[in-house]
Amino acid sequence: MKMAGRVTWFLDSIDDLKNIDFGGSVPQHSLVLLYWFAHTVDIVGNSIRLTFDPDNDEYGAHHFGNFENMLDLPRGYKYYTVGNLKDNILRPLPDYVVNPPTLSNEGNRDRIIFSVRNQWINQVYITQHYGNSDIYGTEYDPNCTYHITTNLLRQIREFSMGGNYQTLLSLHNRFGSNADVSSIINTWGRLACLGLFLSIVRQRNVYRAQLQSGRTGNSNISRLGTHELSWNTRSGINHTPHHPDDNQCLMFLLFLVFIVFFLVVCALSK
Repeated sequence: MKMAGRVTWFLDSIDDLKNIDFGGSVPQHSLVLLYWFAHTVDIVGNSIRLTFDPDNDEYGAHHFGNFENMLDLPRGYKYYTVGNLKDNILRPLPDYVVNPPTLSNEGNRDRIIFSVRNQWINQVYITQHYGNSDIYGTEYDPNCTYHITTNLLRQIREFSMGGNYQTLLSLHNRFGSNADVSSIINTWGRLACLGLFLSIVRQRNVYRAQLQSGRTGNSNISRLGTHELSWNTRSGINHTPHHPDDNQCLMFLLFLVFIVFFLVVCALSK
């Protein structure tokens, strides 16, 4: 859905998340950070209540200046950013955020921006941080910044820590996953719900990468680990790419057969 300003997209559901190029243009660690944030704040009806003090640098949160007017932020609110994995002194981010299983180092680029007044959050964004860059002229990339709705946070909260097999299976069926629930539990342990959440969001991008890999011969398809590829294989999806050139060759051969047949008929009729 379009919105005003430089940020162009609302993300209102997990289905919306599936359309973002996580691991490509957007760090896939953004999903882990978003998972943490959804389970750290409180959601009361359609309102989001902050549960930590960003003014005391809890979780490494600090003021967001919006100096380049990247976001359309309402007056009367304070704005903060959180997600710097190297700036967590008073109250650190949990280990699964700092060192998430199966994810490679993406340069500590992803951040969450939120506006708050009297402990109630007004807006939430995920974004990509560049630092002081002469190339982009800004600390944040507006092309990789997305407005997160309360509904999406509520859906993510359904993937709660310590979920049992039946809970995972229910989420697996509801949100359309190709993953093997038992394999996720064995691989992720108590973080199985996080593993399932990542798999559900990333599976479309993994399938796209598999198609590209079939054309380029590149076997390094997914940074989530080789087990994700085996889940997709067991799902019965045909990952063999289809080449338009094959059809062209067939048409050419049929044309040659027709020409030969025509010449033979003409020769016999003389």
